[in-house]
Amino acid sequence: MLSMITLPKLPTPTLPRIVKLLLPVLIPLILIVVGVGVVLNNQDRGLNIKSTVQKLTSSKLISPPTSTASSQTTNQKEEPKYVFSIKSDGFSPKFFTIKAGNKVSWLNSDSKPHEIASDPHPTRLDYAPFNTVGKLNPKETKTLNFTTPGTFRFHDHLNPSFTGSITVR
Repeated sequence: MLSMITLPKLPTPTLPRIVKLLLPVLIPLILIVVGVGVVLNNQDRGLNIKSTVQKLTSSKLISPPTSTASSQTTNQKEEPKYVFSIKSDGFSPKFFTIKAGNKVSWLNSDSKPHEIASDPHPTRLDYAPFNTVGKLNPKETKTLNFTTPGTFRFHDHLNPSFTGSITVR
């Protein structure tokens, strides 16, 4: 005769147990759906980083950086009187206090490239206009116009221990 094998009774899944099992799958799925929605929403509005920067610079809240080659004459009327020199040991001077509307320049006096960036390193979020100055090759100068009062800190993104600040009154 055949004998029947009895299987042990498995517990019935409860709602909290199902939630615990599905949670690792649901959270990433929800984040993906929300992320796609945000991207599509921004595309519908025509928003992107380039247009945002263009809007900021056209509204004169910030001025885009300008480059000047080292061979240009220094007799220009637009020359700023505030110049940070970047050397192998950092910025000189370390800070300036200026009036709103003044321009500040960075001159790479080193033999290596440097990159001006807003603090804090590495996120660069405190004062975004610094990030538009960007990379400076040896002997290159870039200038930024400051119109908003405040104290703004920056660093060399390639050498984060090189720091400086500008106070705009």
